[in-house]
Amino acid sequence: MASPLVLTLLDQFELVPPDYRRILLALVIGTGAAALARAPPTSVLAPDDPARRLVGFDDATSQWLFGHLVWGGRVLGAVIVIRSLSPHDRRRRR
Repeated sequence: MASPLVLTLLDQFELVPPDYRRILLALVIGTGAAALARAPPTSVLAPDDPARRLVGFDDATSQWLFGHLVWGGRVLGAVIVIRSLSPHDRRRRR
């Protein structure tokens, strides 16, 4: 929630150069993707509360799978940000 707010404030006061807007937007989108990628494993696997768990996994399996899915979401968010750093403008290639 803080990332879009900070980006909006920076944009409103014109503190972001036009060249960096794409990178900051990708940072907000990547942060959102990483946060949203954490929600399904938390609700389905419930690694801290076996009574809420929607699947029949034991504690160790649930925690292991939860950790891997969360890190996958973090990597997805990082890839979104890294792709925005590409110097090539994809619209010019067509």
